[in-house]
Amino acid sequence: MFGEFIFFIADYIAISKRYRWFDILLPLIITIIIAVFVPSSIFKLDNSFLGNVLTLVGVLAGFNITALTVLITADNKNLDELKSKKTSSVLNRETISLYKALYVFISYSVFLAFAILFIEIIGYIIPVKQTFGIFIYGILSCLNVTAIMHLILLNIRNITFIYFSFFNQKDSERKKTS
Repeated sequence: MFGEFIFFIADYIAISKRYRWFDILLPLIITIIIAVFVPSSIFKLDNSFLGNVLTLVGVLAGFNITALTVLITADNKNLDELKSKKTSSVLNRETISLYKALYVFISYSVFLAFAILFIEIIGYIIPVKQTFGIFIYGILSCLNVTAIMHLILLNIRNITFIYFSFFNQKDSERKKTS
């Protein structure tokens, strides 16, 4: 019934092969380094931290929704060029445009932000450490930090993707006129 969210994840996985090290592996490596070298910090995820994360993720979700709205509703020459320019990514046996890739990346980012918000709210309400024990709490804390880092790095890459999508077009136009 509400399984459509799986399409965001599947589409993101299908077209993000060259970015996975930055989007997924880097947050995981950073979390492991923090857990190994500063293990006490992983266990300090209290309500104050969760409140800050809720604020951060809420702001990122709002930013991504705004970016998605602009992408969908804007109609100008730059977006038309993005729609016509193909990437090396394939989705459903079809090479996709820069516009579609950007749409998938931002949509996935919005979905991820709301998924993290949902999980954070549950973690804010349920006393996980007391309910499930320190081991499960530690694993969930590591997954939590990894997901937040994944979202932050994903947004950095999305912004970079947008910038270079337009910058490369403008740069090639400058070279033609010089």
